[in-house]
Amino acid sequence: SFTATVGSQQVGTGNHTGFVQFVVDGQPFGDARELSGGQATSPTVSTLQPGAHSVSVVYSGDIHFVSALASITQNVAKIATTTTLATSATSTSFGQPVTLTATVDPALDALGSPSGSVTFLDGSTVLGTVPVAAAPSSNATASLTLNDLGAGSHAIKAVYSWSSSFTSSTSAVT
Repeated sequence: SFTATVGSQQVGTGNHTGFVQFVVDGQPFGDARELSGGQATSPTVSTLQPGAHSVSVVYSGDIHFVSALASITQNVAKIATTTTLATSATSTSFGQPVTLTATVDPALDALGSPSGSVTFLDGSTVLGTVPVAAAPSSNATASLTLNDLGAGSHAIKAVYSWSSSFTSSTSAVT
């Protein structure tokens, strides 16, 4: 929520009366709010998408004071994520399937499960990219089964990317 305080630089003029209208990104936000003690508070908003938002308040004025306009920029950050990687087996023979499962955990559960995709990498080689699916506790998971990992050690990691509300994250190398 946003709070507007309407005051005067002139000492002894008392509290302003009248109404203020909050405007978010050029659109009126809620009904005009009556000042009480020179202040008014907007309705609570929880739907602002990540990015910069213009928030203005328009004071209607009253019998003693002229109307006024004030603006701020409200920045909304993406929710941080942590990606972990698990494998179905730590050692296999060539041709045996290995399932890689990435779990993307948001720092805040308020927006639900992350969307987007996970890219599985062996060093810098892309093994595959899989869309994430919602999982319990607001997590998201993506799995990839491989049958053709070559002999030797592999430095596999999972990279979660692209979501309008969540940051990208990379797992530790497994």
